[in-house]
Amino acid sequence: MSIHAELAGMLYLAWLVLAIPSVVHLAGRKTDTRALTISWGIVAALVPVFGLLFILALLLKDDRRPA
Repeated sequence: MSIHAELAGMLYLAWLVLAIPSVVHLAGRKTDTRALTISWGIVAALVPVFGLLFILALLLKDDRRPA
């Protein structure tokens, strides 16, 4: 395997390791439909550009009101 392909794979894995916990944390804090938001966030995180946009949208969203 090429060293470039290995590096790309490691960077992609590092992205997923950082993005998925971020989506899980923000979904719990910002939405009432936590499971659905996490599902869509994981799908979006598979493509880094969409994952970044999804995380940015969650960051800009207001926190949910406590019950």
